[in-house]
Amino acid sequence: MLFRSKENDNGYLFEPKDEETLAEHILTILSNPEKQEKMSQRSREIVMRHSIDNAISDYESIYKDLAKTS
Repeated sequence: MLFRSKENDNGYLFEPKDEETLAEHILTILSNPEKQEKMSQRSREIVMRHSIDNAISDYESIYKDLAKTS
């Protein structure tokens, strides 16, 4: 599963080569420690859901379900 940024949740989106918007987003984060912490925490939560242990558990569940239906 790909890690995806969600606008204003755990990051900002901008078009490639749009340096002005990128700079605005960087300044927003640097000037707002609360927003920075919230976005950082949200990103950590998303990453933890996709840890190797969780992926293994998910695959085991899929294989067990498939084995039951065979």
